[in-house]
Amino acid sequence: AEQYEMDFFDLDAAEIDPAAVQRLPARDARSYDAIPITYLADGRLLVGVADPTDVGRVDELRTKMGGAVSFVVVDQIELHRTLAREYTT
Repeated sequence: AEQYEMDFFDLDAAEIDPAAVQRLPARDARSYDAIPITYLADGRLLVGVADPTDVGRVDELRTKMGGAVSFVVVDQIELHRTLAREYTT
């Protein structure tokens, strides 16, 4: 995570903001292996990604989300558990 200047984020200890989750459709969240977590105080959207090494996908996701996004690295198993819980359909 440090190599890509992203912090590690513990999804299991987090409260996920439903309004944040709505910013990314379930299909896209699964495709990008990403989860919107919450809005930061400055209005940016905090998004967890499992693979920070895929810079192209991270940039693509930033564009799709409208640019005002900060990324954190999350554990892939925690991510999949969180995706299943937050996107129940």
